[in-house]
Amino acid sequence: MRSAVLLLLTLVTPAGAQSIGVGAGPYSDPTHKVSGSGRMPAGWAMRFDPIVARAGRPAPAPPRATDVDVQAVAGGVRVRSGPAAIYWRASDVASGRFTVSATFTQTRGMAHEAYGLLVGGAHLDDGRERYLYFVVRPQDGGILVSRRTSDARPTALVPWTVHPAVHRERAGDGAATNRLAVRVDVDSVWFVANDRVVRALARADLRIPTDGVVGVRVNHNLDLLVTDLRVDRAAGRIR
Repeated sequence: MRSAVLLLLTLVTPAGAQSIGVGAGPYSDPTHKVSGSGRMPAGWAMRFDPIVARAGRPAPAPPRATDVDVQAVAGGVRVRSGPAAIYWRASDVASGRFTVSATFTQTRGMAHEAYGLLVGGAHLDDGRERYLYFVVRPQDGGILVSRRTSDARPTALVPWTVHPAVHRERAGDGAATNRLAVRVDVDSVWFVANDRVVRALARADLRIPTDGVVGVRVNHNLDLLVTDLRVDRAAGRIR
């Protein structure tokens, strides 16, 4: 447990260029305060989003390990986020042809925030970070595919697009469950929501490797169950 705490602190406490936080104030999307333990479940690591300077706004304070709460649950983890971050297990590495998938369950409305999968992860604990990610926004059924190749802003490969395969938030309580997958084949990559392909891209058009660590991305102000995160190296057929 002590080693897990030390790893988490190593990832979240270096120079401010590594993290992002949106403080309360006159802005429209403040990050909610979360009081976590500062510990990650065994085997898990995380990294906050890099700070992105915005004209006319004061620099946000670097986030702390206690600004998120990640707890082990049956089959996965529960993530209560303050700031946005990525989460991964170093043992979850995939290369060649594979499918990575996970189930994301929310029990309340998440406003315009998003969550999903990452693949091709490398240097995730420093400014050379590299990964491809696929996220959904259950408020309106949006999907987004982006690549990040440094602490600079990500590049959208598929800008926000509404797709009917995404399970939207339920009227009343905002609950929703989405099973997401990314299937990597020889020359193509398929992005899947609830067993339906929502977009396919040529691997050559990604301009980023797909071999590497797999994990999840969770935007700020979310409360999620992430279960059954798995890599299938004998990928089945996707409709």
